[in-house]
Amino acid sequence: MNRLARSLAVAATAGSLMLLAAPASQAAASTSSTNSCVTFSPSNSIGNAQVTACSVGGNSYHVTGYLSNTLPWGGFNGPYYAQLDLQAGSTRVGVWSNESHYNVPVTTDYFDVTVSLPSQPTGAVIWQPWH
Repeated sequence: MNRLARSLAVAATAGSLMLLAAPASQAAASTSSTNSCVTFSPSNSIGNAQVTACSVGGNSYHVTGYLSNTLPWGGFNGPYYAQLDLQAGSTRVGVWSNESHYNVPVTTDYFDVTVSLPSQPTGAVIWQPWH
């Protein structure tokens, strides 16, 4: 039930943020000091995302959110991929990637993962690793 509520909250937030999202590849963070969480909402021509990273101790972060891939299907070349990375200083760690689908304009995946970073995340980047 908790995952359902969180997914619905992320989806509702995503819908409202898509109307307000700036076309930047890296978005500013909002930090909550009470629970050591940081949220990023990157957006560019490859896709858009919202990602929240919460410290769970040490260098581990619980990361939730979504990644929407707006790249077209690649035809005979197959799908195009969008990847979401978290940045901590000069280190970037891949969080999630998804592929475009034939005849589907936007492919959205929701994720709930744990990643290791050398320090608190300072940004999030969406990029195209391969096609």
